[in-house]
Amino acid sequence: MEIYVETIGNGLVLPKAGDAGIDLIAATDGEVQGEGRFIEYGTGVRLAPSSNQFHGFIFPRSSISNYNLSLCNSVGLIDASYRGEIKLRFRILRDVKPCKFYNKGDKIAQIVFLQPVSPQIISVDSFENCDSVRGDKGFGSTGQ
Repeated sequence: MEIYVETIGNGLVLPKAGDAGIDLIAATDGEVQGEGRFIEYGTGVRLAPSSNQFHGFIFPRSSISNYNLSLCNSVGLIDASYRGEIKLRFRILRDVKPCKFYNKGDKIAQIVFLQPVSPQIISVDSFENCDSVRGDKGFGSTGQ
């Protein structure tokens, strides 16, 4: 797999052996938006996979627990055909004081590349022949 990367400044920290993801760096100090509910960071990074067989998933770094932020969409998806700058939008957690945000140059997220799976979807009237050990009990029912 090859991923072509265009960066403005130092937007990436390439992985070391054993790392699953590539760290994304804030190229800006962040712009507060949505009446103070969100803060958006540019990374100065654009990607172009050599084929449409890979997508990028943006995950928050574990350090996010030290900040008053939450990645708005939990996990971001960068489609293989997207060619714009990767930007991250975080929800500002208002109930925590003092506010602590990422600054320009901070590692703010990580991107992991995965191959998409395109299953054949088959509509059925019931799951008569699709029983499982888990069953259908819902939240907290595993192992019960």
